[in-house]
Amino acid sequence: MGKRSFYTDDDEISSTPGLTSAISPELESKQVIQIDDNTKFVKGKLIKTFPQLEQFSNQWRKWLISKTEVATAEYDNLKSAMNNEVSTVTNKTSELVTEPILPSTIYILTAALTGSILTNRRNIAVRFLAPTLFGIASFKYFMPHSFSNVGNWLYQLEGEYVPEVQKFQDDTTKSTNDLIAASKQFQKETNDSLVNGVKETRQNIMDWVSKK
Repeated sequence: MGKRSFYTDDDEISSTPGLTSAISPELESKQVIQIDDNTKFVKGKLIKTFPQLEQFSNQWRKWLISKTEVATAEYDNLKSAMNNEVSTVTNKTSELVTEPILPSTIYILTAALTGSILTNRRNIAVRFLAPTLFGIASFKYFMPHSFSNVGNWLYQLEGEYVPEVQKFQDDTTKSTNDLIAASKQFQKETNDSLVNGVKETRQNIMDWVSKK
């Protein structure tokens, strides 16, 4: 190639060191020449290999692929489970809540806040119970159908998970209803007895006056 002239075009100068011309057909025909266990001569190029590094890289690649597949499967399972839970909650909410959410929810929250304000100087039990009771009462007043649906649903859950509590509640409710019915019956009988007594007394007085 000779010395480079200062005025020579750069296109004629190769910036890559070493041989730039194509290898000979005879050399190219020799596809692979095994020099030793870690060195090969391929198409005129010296290729050195490192079996330990290749083995480590292969094992690491397989381990990474395996862990990636496991992580992907777990993510898909969690995503599917989350979608199912969200769908279940959405469907159950639509089933329980039949009235419009607004403005009933605002009224319920306002009632609960009112209960909290009215009892802000009371003890902690009263401060906790008052907003809860105000909220439940306003929930029943402003959303009666939803309140009934939620009550029935909670009753079913109670029978499914804590049947003893449900039985105690049923017995208490029955006893309370029986007591109320007995009280009403006693009141009715007392009232009837009083009315009959007044009537008989008046009749006796009229009979006594008529005899005079």
